[in-house]
Amino acid sequence: MINTYNESDLHEKLKTIYALEENGECERQIPGSKWIADVLLKDGSVIEIQTGNVSALKEKIDHLLKSKKKIKVVKPIIIEKIIETNDGEKSTSKKSPKKETVYSMLRGLTGVFEELTDENFELVALFVKCTEARKKTEEKVQILNKSRRHLKNWIPLGKKLNSIEGKRIFKSKSDYANLLPRSVPKKFTKKELTQAIMEESGRESAKWSNLLIWLLLKMDIISETEKRGRAKQYELRLNADCGISVPNPESD
Repeated sequence: MINTYNESDLHEKLKTIYALEENGECERQIPGSKWIADVLLKDGSVIEIQTGNVSALKEKIDHLLKSKKKIKVVKPIIIEKIIETNDGEKSTSKKSPKKETVYSMLRGLTGVFEELTDENFELVALFVKCTEARKKTEEKVQILNKSRRHLKNWIPLGKKLNSIEGKRIFKSKSDYANLLPRSVPKKFTKKELTQAIMEESGRESAKWSNLLIWLLLKMDIISETEKRGRAKQYELRLNADCGISVPNPESD
């Protein structure tokens, strides 16, 4: 197993940007805790740049919320990735066919669904373009975190931030309700939701429809109603003025 993977450039640049924007300090101890904040503000608020699973921050988030401190988690969404591979002699560059969307972050929210709408919690989906450096290997290898289902003949060396293309902020139930497409019926099935997401944001987004239903149910944003045949049916629990009309930036 080889572990050379890091997010240093992407993480460091975003950390620096937010520290400058918010007049904060990087890598400071959170008072009264064992944790280090990516960015600590003068009022004790914290900004975390989380390139991985947001649920991995649960203990830190819970500590801050119990202390009545604000925490902003910035989750980069990679909408374009250039892959640069070096085999020791030459480098090749290509655009990855994979493209993350705002729905890609849902898997990382399952462990913190109770915290998502706390008045002191804010989630920022930050749409970025980046370059990932890779080193070609003679044999197919695993990396230390064992995240690969199938061994590959390259190892990741890190991601470099190229540009920030936009952001989407989530603080209230209305913000999460806005993940439902504008075209979805008032009462909808999983199949109808999948189709609506696919039409608005593409196939990559549509594959997360089941997880979106799970999350919105847990957050008490939608409820299950009577079945339509064998299919479960859901409807929005919020008032009609909650504003489920915000388009996804990556669908443009």
